[in-house]
Amino acid sequence: MNTRPDVDVVVTAFDCTETALVETVRHVLDQSLNNLRVLVAFDGEDGQLAEALARLAGEDPRVVPVPYLSDEVGLSGMREAALKVSVAPAVMFVNVLSLLYMHACKSLLLEIEETGADFAVGQVGRCPPRRKKIRYPSARLFCDRMTIDGVERKPAFLTDGFVENKLFRRDFITEHQLAFDRALRDPDRLFAIEAYLASKRVAVVPWPVVRQTAEIAGTKTGRSGLDAFAARLTAERRAMAFLRGEGLGRLEPRLIRRFLRAELAPMLRRLPGQSGEWVTELQQITGDYLDGLPKKMVLRLPMMLRICLHLLREGQVEEIREAARLLRVSSPIPRRVTKIGDRVYWGVHDPAGDAPAELDISSLELDRRPFSRAAIRHEIESVEPGDRGVRIRVRTYDPLGVLPAKGASGAVEIRAPGGGLWRVPITLRPAGEHFWSEFTLNPGNAPRSLRGINRTTGIRLLIQKKGDSHQAPLVAPERPPVRRVVCSRRLLPDAVVTLTRMTTTNKVEITWTSRKITHASRRWKKLRTDMVGRVSNGKSRLGFYRIVMRFVPRSRKLVLFESSEGRAYTGNPRYIYEEVMRQKIRVRCVWSYSSNRSQFPPGTRVVKRGGWRFMWSLARAGYWVESHNLPYCYEKRRGTRYLQTWHGQTLKTIGLNTPGLRGDQWPERHRWQRSVDRWTTIVAPCEEYERVFRASTGFSGEILRTGYPRNDVLVRCAEPEQLAVAKEVRAKLGALPGQRVLLYAPTFRDRTRGAGTSVRVDLDQLSARLGDDWIIALRVHPYTRYQLPPRLRGFVEDVTAYPEINDLILASDALLTDYSSVMFDYANTGKPILLFTDDYHEYVQNERGLNHHLPDIAPGPMLTETSELADALADLPATAARYAEAYERFRRTWCSWEGGGAAKAVVDVFFSDLKNLKG
Repeated sequence: MNTRPDVDVVVTAFDCTETALVETVRHVLDQSLNNLRVLVAFDGEDGQLAEALARLAGEDPRVVPVPYLSDEVGLSGMREAALKVSVAPAVMFVNVLSLLYMHACKSLLLEIEETGADFAVGQVGRCPPRRKKIRYPSARLFCDRMTIDGVERKPAFLTDGFVENKLFRRDFITEHQLAFDRALRDPDRLFAIEAYLASKRVAVVPWPVVRQTAEIAGTKTGRSGLDAFAARLTAERRAMAFLRGEGLGRLEPRLIRRFLRAELAPMLRRLPGQSGEWVTELQQITGDYLDGLPKKMVLRLPMMLRICLHLLREGQVEEIREAARLLRVSSPIPRRVTKIGDRVYWGVHDPAGDAPAELDISSLELDRRPFSRAAIRHEIESVEPGDRGVRIRVRTYDPLGVLPAKGASGAVEIRAPGGGLWRVPITLRPAGEHFWSEFTLNPGNAPRSLRGINRTTGIRLLIQKKGDSHQAPLVAPERPPVRRVVCSRRLLPDAVVTLTRMTTTNKVEITWTSRKITHASRRWKKLRTDMVGRVSNGKSRLGFYRIVMRFVPRSRKLVLFESSEGRAYTGNPRYIYEEVMRQKIRVRCVWSYSSNRSQFPPGTRVVKRGGWRFMWSLARAGYWVESHNLPYCYEKRRGTRYLQTWHGQTLKTIGLNTPGLRGDQWPERHRWQRSVDRWTTIVAPCEEYERVFRASTGFSGEILRTGYPRNDVLVRCAEPEQLAVAKEVRAKLGALPGQRVLLYAPTFRDRTRGAGTSVRVDLDQLSARLGDDWIIALRVHPYTRYQLPPRLRGFVEDVTAYPEINDLILASDALLTDYSSVMFDYANTGKPILLFTDDYHEYVQNERGLNHHLPDIAPGPMLTETSELADALADLPATAARYAEAYERFRRTWCSWEGGGAAKAVVDVFFSDLKNLKG
């Protein structure tokens, strides 16, 4: 019998409770790899832990307690003690409350055996207590399964400072004499860097292997985290010195950026609530480190972070407090600014001199904003009880001087969540470098909709100036007035007003209540809320759906349509629906919508997605026609036919090949397969699509090789009806005769959804080159939020909200995209396609990934600089001629089944059993 384990898992019982240790060990024992040992290193003088481990060892002989008797008990010493008794060829290190996924050890061991790697590494998930969502700090590194032959080829992995997500070969650790530095309180980061640099080959898997469920060590102790932060900074500096000693100083910037964002930024966010001594000590800890940062690298950091670093380095305590409170604010408004030339800087400087480049905030365009969006900041100065209510004093900062010097009039507005507005007049009076105002809130004077029952709402201050108005919320000062003020009984018996500060935005919210007057109404509100909550929640509606599906007969003539998850009346479902209407098939069609129902044609039956009528229609429908994927919880009854028309092509990875479903994600993969198993039929535009789609989704049902119904109008783009649509849209865009329209439609980035980073072209530079000859119709993905700068209006038109992209395709003269599937639809028109792919390698390796090598199939030039794009557009006919052969090859591959009659073909086949009901 072989008694040698395949893997030794070292569990370090450092500063933990017995319950946490037992839970961690049991998770390791539940691994699908049975031939392993659990070496539990613990303080031998802790009798309670010794007894718990003795019980575990009695239950399972794979548990081996490793007592460590020393005055210097710590992570490093405990792990070294466990390594001395390790006999397995592979070893893994786990801390208490770091829970391994079921197949972690087996999958990593197989990777080492198959690739011959020195160690294998996977993702780390973090799920702190009281939070349900798991975060993956280094997710963008683990988007693909790969082997790295030397970390110099992938230096970004040096930012992976975890040890728990790695399975090491034991002889690799011995050969390179890798050890945990006892001088460091947090030795993992330095150990991980040394391991990466010593390795000849590393196996990377895209699935998570460990989930950390505890708070980061030290963030809640040691003078509000200063000791733990100082220890992490020491480890960081040792890692930097090690890199320089190995001649790899060029890799330092990556590690510095990671440390600033992941370690120093959280400390800065906690700074406003700390004492002056705490701020001074943080400055002393970080002083030498910040002085050594390269200025060019600092200037590339996010604006508020680089401002905070500069102020901290300079020791400007009051300024750093103000800046730190705005770290999470998307559009910060400072108290003071200085304009030097055409640049705007944070704080007060000599207008005739220079200001530090780190304080440049010109990108906010504060000096170009209209009065309605002017840079005006209102801070609460004091909150006091008075004879007539709660007296609040406000300080208003006007850094650019847009308010009249003598003051202005306005009003404080409090709006009820369910309607109703309470307005209290105020007057802003000058007071040196700021304005002040004071007002009294008397709950007894509030509108009935705001009176009596507990209400929580924000406070906004409205200022009038020459017919224009400016609204901005009241924000809390450094130490927010979280006050409970009891009002006079003459005003409202037992009225209590509470002001609270929102954590991330600093906005102030107000709540008031009156126990005597509103006792009955509050009880009724609570009862009503409980009743509605019990009946009208997602779980109850899903139960209703299942009851209807089981007991109510299926309606053979009912068809449910949905496109883009209910966001729009567009895509393949729209054109299939219109063909059904044209053929006058006697069916009852219902559309699902999520927000805007006005875009549907008059007379269209619509139901709110997720509502009761939606559940009723979905459960009874004999046909589902949809373009994305209905949530997996909606089971399909027997006899219902589900036409999955999809919403794109197969250039990007889809289904089981996406980063979220690769590898050891069996619950998610199972849910996905359950969703796919509901599909009865799909629509395909070409043979290559069919091949990739089947392999990526696991679909094995019927495929209609008809082309996409939505592309019928594009195939017939030269017909009068389509030409009329194009002319109308060009007029809406404001295109003059002779001007050309470029449709710019970039796709989203998974890692930065909502951040607007998909718009990578320098539109200012493009405007300077082509502003007279072109108009840019910018359409970003629904998952992306992008605010068009006012200076670009006229040259760039934001058409993201335009309901039908086919109309924009018909109206445009060329397409600019990156990895979006719109290029496949656009190719049906024969018009030029250009690709802006400056982040191609980043997208392939760290984002969604692609199923094809884009340079081999691209229908047009792959551009990386805005100047190249401007040159290509300036002589578009020559550009199109150079790529004519590639364009034609692209059309033959990806548009081979597009003939202009896809909608009719799909309806004839999918609804064939209803043809005899034709009226």
